[in-house]
Amino acid sequence: MIGNKIGRLANLHGMMTDEYGEFRLDKSRRSDKQVESFVYNAAAVERFRELLKA
Repeated sequence: MIGNKIGRLANLHGMMTDEYGEFRLDKSRRSDKQVESFVYNAAAVERFRELLKA
């Protein structure tokens, strides 16, 4: 649940860039497939804090 909210907030503010993290291959929860997921870095955490305070 909370992951979906963070993802929507990141999309809304254009945060899925190299500045805020990177895409990595991960295993899907519901199958044996590999999927691409975005992993946020410390700069993204600080940006989320700023956005959530406002």
